[in-house]
Amino acid sequence: MATNGHNGLVKQNSKSTAIVEVNSLREDNQHVNPADHYGVTSDYSIHVDSNNTIYSNEYIESKYMYEMNHCEVDHRAQRVEIVPRKYQYNFRTQRQVQRTGVMLVGWAGNNGSTFTGATIANREKITWMRKEGEQFPNYYGSLTQSTTIRIGSDNEGKEVHIPFNTILPMLHPNDIVIGGWDINSANLYEAMKRAYVFDYELQEKLKPKMAEL
Repeated sequence: MATNGHNGLVKQNSKSTAIVEVNSLREDNQHVNPADHYGVTSDYSIHVDSNNTIYSNEYIESKYMYEMNHCEVDHRAQRVEIVPRKYQYNFRTQRQVQRTGVMLVGWAGNNGSTFTGATIANREKITWMRKEGEQFPNYYGSLTQSTTIRIGSDNEGKEVHIPFNTILPMLHPNDIVIGGWDINSANLYEAMKRAYVFDYELQEKLKPKMAEL
């Protein structure tokens, strides 16, 4: 048994011991970080006040200037010539979200039945019970539905974050029209049962919708 040079800490069985020293802040040294952020909900409207962004009833049009350096290398003279360049891009986004469908090849497989059932559960707000209590459908893990993005700071220096799906007009997953085909003749309720993904009570609540597909 050998000590590692620190009183009260012992190295045993040739296993190293990591030591982490934390300097705790006294209450009088603590202060509010001016860069603390806050978020807004999807109920807020987003408007860009810029000459490069134009809003109409039909479109959102914006201009973006992309700057880069072009390098010309002369190996004989051992010289690099840097030429700044600018490229202007014009973007036009239609404000009215279009009706969108998804066709799934192999619809009765695990992925197809789970995707369809999850979308229906969210659209219909279907809840179900587990031993932990009542469960609610959600889109956790979805980049567009569950994440935020930093757009700037307010007058107090606090960062402002908005839901990702409010940046531009964006299709909501509940509005997707789902279709597809499969070599298997089973309906999606039977396919869902075979997949062993959803809890039993959720499967039974989805049955009226899934059995028709």
